[in-house]
Order: sequence, then C-alpha cells, then structure tokens
Amino acid sequence: MWQKAVSYEALYMDYAAIKAYEKVIELNSSKSVGAWIRIADILFAKANGYNESVEAFNEAIRLMPDNASWAGGVVSDQGNSILRTDVWRDDDKILRVTIGSYNKSTKKFDFIQQIVSRPASTWLFRENSIGFLQTRAEFAALAANRMQEKTDGWYKTSQELFKKASYEESVEALNRAIELDPQNATLWDAKASSLGIAASFDGNRSQYNESLKAQDKAIELDPGNSTLHIHKGFFIANLADLSGHKNESLYEEAIKEFDKALELDPMNEEAWTYKASVLDTRLNKSAEALLAYDKAIELDGENAVDNESLSNAWIGKGTVLAKLGRYNESIDAFDKSIELNPQAAVFGWLSKGEALNRSKRYDEAVKAYDKVVELSPESATTLSAHACDNKGDALLAWEKYDEAIKAYDKAIEQCPLDAMKPMGAETWYKKGIALQALGHTSEADAAFAKAKELGYEG
Repeated sequence: MWQKAVSYEALYMDYAAIKAYEKVIELNSSKSVGAWIRIADILFAKANGYNESVEAFNEAIRLMPDNASWAGGVVSDQGNSILRTDVWRDDDKILRVTIGSYNKSTKKFDFIQQIVSRPASTWLFRENSIGFLQTRAEFAALAANRMQEKTDGWYKTSQELFKKASYEESVEALNRAIELDPQNATLWDAKASSLGIAASFDGNRSQYNESLKAQDKAIELDPGNSTLHIHKGFFIANLADLSGHKNESLYEEAIKEFDKALELDPMNEEAWTYKASVLDTRLNKSAEALLAYDKAIELDGENAVDNESLSNAWIGKGTVLAKLGRYNESIDAFDKSIELNPQAAVFGWLSKGEALNRSKRYDEAVKAYDKVVELSPESATTLSAHACDNKGDALLAWEKYDEAIKAYDKAIEQCPLDAMKPMGAETWYKKGIALQALGHTSEADAAFAKAKELGYEG
C-alpha cells in the first residue's frame, strides 16, 4: 500500500495518494508517521489546505517517540486575526516552522507560509531512516525513479523470456511494465513483437491483430520513429502469409508502412531491405525489388559496423538476380554476402548452391551444399536436410546416381519424416528416380510407394 501511495503521489494524483496513505495509517503500519507527514505536505500545497496540513503534522508528532513536541507563539495580534508561528521539534532538532494568519472567528488559518521543513530522513525514525526528501519535487523524482526501476525490471524480464521463446510470458511481463508506464512507445513495440512472433508460430490471426493494435499504439506515442513503421510492415506481411500468398492487398499495406518509414528516414537501409524482400518474395516484383536491394546496399556501405544486415541485403539481391536468370551476377552477390559475414554464411552458401545448380555447375553446387551442412548448427536439422536434398538434385542431374541416393538418404535421416512433409515425399520420389536409373527396380518401386504414402502427387 505504501508503494501504491508513493506511485500516486509521483503521478500527482494527490487525492488518491492521500487515500492510500490513510490506508497505511489504518493498517497501523510502522510507516504511519511517514504517512501523516506525506499527507501534511500534500495538503500544504493545496489551496486552503493549511489547516488540514497542520492537523496531519500534529498527528505525526503525536505518534513520534520520546521528545517530539509542538510550540506556538503570537507574533502580533491584529484584532480578528493573529499572526503566529508554529514550531515542531524532535529533541533539539527543528522539524518544521510555519508563520501564518490565524482567524479568531473561524479558529482556522487563513494563510500559512512554511519557512522550513527538514528532510524526514534525518529524524523520522532515529534508528531506521526511510529516506524522505525535503521538497515535494525531490520526493516525486525519487518515486518516479523507483517506478522506472520497476518498469525497467519488467521490461528486462520480458526480453529474457523473449530470448527463451516464452512469448506469452513475455507479453505478461510487458503488460506489467505498461501498467507502470503506459506512455512508453518502446514497451508497446516490444509487446507487438512478442505477440507477432507467437502468432507466427501458432498461426493465430487474432494474435496478429492484437500485435498490430500494440504497434499502432507505439506509433501513436512516437510518430516520428521510422523503426516502428518497419515493424508494423513486417507484422502485416506475416499476417498476409497466414492468408496465403494471394493476399496481395495486405502485402501492399506492408509496402506502404515501409514507405512511411522511408519518408521519415530515407537513409534507413532496414526499411529498404524489408521492402525489397516483400516485393520479391510476395509480390513477384523483381525489378522493383532489385532497385530496393541496391539502395539498401548503397546505404549500408562497404564499411558497415554491422555486416549482418549488409550481408542479408546481398543475399536478397542474389536471389532476385537468380530469379531473373542472371546466375553469374547472383553467384557474385552470394559470394559478397559470405565474405561480409562468414560466421553466419549458411544461407549464403545455400543460395549460392541453388544458383550454381540452376546454371548447371553441379560440381561447385555440391561443394556449396557440403559447406551448408558443415556450417549448420546441430539443432538446425531441417536446414541440413534441405541442403542434402538439394545436393542430391545436383548429383542426380550430374548423373552421379549412387552419390545422389546417399545424399537423399542423408536428407531423410537428418529430419523426421513428419517434419519433412511435403519435402520428404518428394525426396523419396527423387531417390526412386536415382534407383531406377541404376536398374534397382524393386528398391525404386519401394521408394515411389513411400513417396505416395507421404502424400507425393507428382
């Protein structure tokens, strides 16, 4: 309850703070003295709150131990009013001094000027200071800092949960942070991300809609932040994916958000990269995508501090070039990507292998796919299986049937069949073709039967 009262006061919700402090007193808390002091100070700042402030301060004195006392004195008698001083002490320490005009008829103060109020941390509890500050502004700043610490704590917790893929728990932590700081755009943006990632795994459209609402709130709070529009575009594109690639209107909406980001910050290479990706992979606008990737690469530059984003842009450019049949240029782009980020070059090698395969450079394609398997983390079995499957395709086209069968077997081994559908079905079918080419008819028939069992309809 004490912390609740502190929070209300920090937010200048005075009457709510007083009610909370009164609850502290009602509960006979060890902080009752402090609660009366806070009530007194709040009331003192209110118009015509002088008398209630004095009464509250007197209650604090009454509850204080030992030699706390009050003394009053008349400075001048002016007929119906008296100019008087009031002094509150604790032993030899002066706690508070006021001078004011006291009305004899109403027996109330018409006006009080506070001369001094000592920091309560020096006297409230002699053996255990609770750290009050001298001015209300300082007190409010302290309370605000404490609230910020709590907010930061919830935000940090949410980010740790996000890294552990505990997205629902991350959202719950962010909701707690938002309760404390509802005007913080970063918190709303983080909530949108957690909701969006969770929705992408669950295929939950309603969660995506909640994600977009949170992102809109972040944009409302920080309209000049281009990154927030990038994130919204990303979420809209993912929502469109749930509807299938035919939902062009949603992809166009995503492009509009990337364009809004670029209006705010034309030099934002991330916006250019995301825009290029949606243009290429979702809308099949290869020429526009290529221009956008070139712009991202131009902005990121050869000497980018973070080579990861620049490397990704080169992969994207290479993919577009391959789609356009410009294989040599695409291979050069993939090489550039690998050179920029060799520690995370798996997708660069995979894309290069596909371009080499299409250009019938099968021996080089096989080496590229071997590199993918070498660099893939142990947990990335699906990625490794995909590389082995593609390697089998290169060997099959190269008419190296025995090696192709081994590659297809490795692909099947790398990834459980359920996780490989429909890729697994096609892998079994291609293995059957290789077996058939070697004259192993019965084994080929068995492979074709397995492919059909898994749903192959080619």
